[in-house]
Amino acid sequence: MPLNWAPPDARNLVGDQIAIDTGNDITAPKLDAPSSDGLQDSANNAPASKPAQNSAAAPNPPPTAVESSTDGEFRIQLASLRDETQASVAWKKIASENKDLVGDLKMFVQRVDLGDKGVFYRLQAGPLDGRAAADKICSELKQRNVGCLSVRP
Repeated sequence: MPLNWAPPDARNLVGDQIAIDTGNDITAPKLDAPSSDGLQDSANNAPASKPAQNSAAAPNPPPTAVESSTDGEFRIQLASLRDETQASVAWKKIASENKDLVGDLKMFVQRVDLGDKGVFYRLQAGPLDGRAAADKICSELKQRNVGCLSVRP
């Protein structure tokens, strides 16, 4: 997805007097690498042979596999607006026109201060169980000319 993305229909939702946030896509926070302190202690107590190094390296792959298989909660972002009231207006319009896709979702408005660019209110809906569920709804909304992207809360 391009970094400078904005919903194509945001101005149609609330009028021409809004600014659209074209900032970076929201991504999951980076996780710190596990502390190597515990590995060093067990490496110091274990023989320095290759089998011991292989067994010490074995605990690292399983957490990576677990992280990739459990996406967690996602939301869909539908617009980024200058005014919180505009977000509510946009949600009512999108929800009424796309009840089959977003009717069961809850509206969220995330306030974001972008410094010199000002304060924006990101219109989001969710919760959704995993990126795949969010991507599926976004794909269908995009076919209806409703801007959408998958985000973590």
